[in-house]
Amino acid sequence: MYGPLILIISAFILLSIYIVSRRMDLSRYGLEVGPVYIMLKTERTLKLLDRMIAASRRFWIVYGRIGEYVGIPLSLSAMVFLSWNLVNFLVPEGEPSPILPFLPGVTVDVELFLYLLIPVAIAMVVHEAAHGVIMKMEDIPVRSAGILLALLILGAFVEPDEESYKRADRRVRRRILGAGSLANLLLGVASILVYSTLFSAPEGLIVAEVEPNSPLNGLGVDRWTVIRSVDGVKIASIQEFLEYLRGKIDTYVTIYTSTGSYTVKVSRDLSYGIGVRLYAQPYRRLLSLDIVQLNFYTNMLLTGMFVINISVALFNMLPLYPLDGEGYFLSFLNVGESVRRILRISMNVCMVILLASNIGLTVTRIGYLMTVKP
Repeated sequence: MYGPLILIISAFILLSIYIVSRRMDLSRYGLEVGPVYIMLKTERTLKLLDRMIAASRRFWIVYGRIGEYVGIPLSLSAMVFLSWNLVNFLVPEGEPSPILPFLPGVTVDVELFLYLLIPVAIAMVVHEAAHGVIMKMEDIPVRSAGILLALLILGAFVEPDEESYKRADRRVRRRILGAGSLANLLLGVASILVYSTLFSAPEGLIVAEVEPNSPLNGLGVDRWTVIRSVDGVKIASIQEFLEYLRGKIDTYVTIYTSTGSYTVKVSRDLSYGIGVRLYAQPYRRLLSLDIVQLNFYTNMLLTGMFVINISVALFNMLPLYPLDGEGYFLSFLNVGESVRRILRISMNVCMVILLASNIGLTVTRIGYLMTVKP
């Protein structure tokens, strides 16, 4: 697997740029360089925020009011989901979802990361832009804004004037903190609505690779071939495919594909019984178009937009440092500093235990690598 190597090379390149930056003044170009990140601060970004406000000030007023309260259901939903997921890990018949940090080349294989690169960048830019707009709407000075490259992840940032932010009313701080997750929530919902409108129901599975020892090798089945059915039984998911072939070990089945039909012997020594690797996403048509590559890439883009944005919307509102959810939760508390400190520590400890338990059980029960070819 080349993922860790790519991650190491990326870190080495960024570290080299950082060393160079210690000898050269790059700040005059708007660049701030750290050991594993590069930030580009531009005046154009601040002007873009002003133009967004000027385009529809009334919209942003309403948006800010919604953001003030949207953190409550998002935070509760994230905590309930993690708690319920933990229960599913612990009961024999549970079906937990994998919970892993997004680490390109470590927990996310390179191919999947490339498919998610655009959705991640869009999610980060939209999130920070929403923070910046509401800051300006509430007269909180924005010191800087721009784009950020941290290892392989492209994102954005908005830096407020800290003193002005701390002096701001608690409701104002909630509007600012909730604005980012609200933007991701809206974008995630919009993505799934577009997806459900454009794509048909699953029509089969896409072959990602034909292994050399496969009986299908050399018969015309290759990457992007769509397996539509087995013995006339339609296949809509990898689980259905596996369940059918498990009952056909050492017998012959007929595979109906987009390139023809093939009769092969199922073997327990071959991947999926017939020596192929499949993409996890089932094949769906985009507006009735039967162009496999186009449909697959568009499917991955919209799926990534939904998954990434909803994940950011929920987990960013967890009451856990350094996420927005911690400040959002604490803004409701009107208590002394000593009590506030105790509550903050207790809250963070509970969230760390909850999140770490989900991640640890994911690694031990499911695995640590997310891939498009399971």
